[in-house]
Amino acid sequence: MSFVIKDDGGNRTPKELIPEDMHDAVCIGIADLGTHTTVWEGKSKEQHKINISWELPAVRDIGEDSDGKAYNRPRVSGKKFTISFHEKATLRKWLERWRNKTFTKDELAGFDISVLVGKPCRLMFVHNENNGKTYSNIDSIMKATPAMAGIQPESSTFCYSIEQDGTNFPESMPEWMREVVMESREMAVAQSPAPAPANVPAAAPAVVNVTEDDADSIPF
Repeated sequence: MSFVIKDDGGNRTPKELIPEDMHDAVCIGIADLGTHTTVWEGKSKEQHKINISWELPAVRDIGEDSDGKAYNRPRVSGKKFTISFHEKATLRKWLERWRNKTFTKDELAGFDISVLVGKPCRLMFVHNENNGKTYSNIDSIMKATPAMAGIQPESSTFCYSIEQDGTNFPESMPEWMREVVMESREMAVAQSPAPAPANVPAAAPAVVNVTEDDADSIPF
């Protein structure tokens, strides 16, 4: 018996690009991806990221699974954001456009991001080329139209926090997100062995002033 494998060069049947247009969408998931080191123009910095996932009810993914069972489900897309509520932060700008109102000072003191799950909006998709390939990317967000009131997600929803959930990932959270989480600084710290106690008095813990505001608790 032989078992021959070869490099297919990534030549898998690609899905059709999501059309360039404004699409109705429903948030189906929020995932805390943890803190990762990014490099930009030769400079590295640590950024705490989240991923927001949406399904597009009118853009369908139609086909058959490996067992020959037919499926007809909404396409899903998402976008990563750095956790920050600074006035110039992308996350804050997107949430304000989604809500169609700016955050007040009191609202900025706390925001439960889990309230986004199940909420509708409108997403603008554009096509971008990179290394000879064309990708469909989310370019902007708008509030939902009145006609979208009461719309419910077809997909299983999820909300994941490293601090609260650890390695207890929601069943519907994609595998690639779990892999990103496991590579985060938070997971590396959690899984590192505790240092052996030293025979010297412990130093007082350092006080770190955290300026990045990742909390939020306003009714959506």
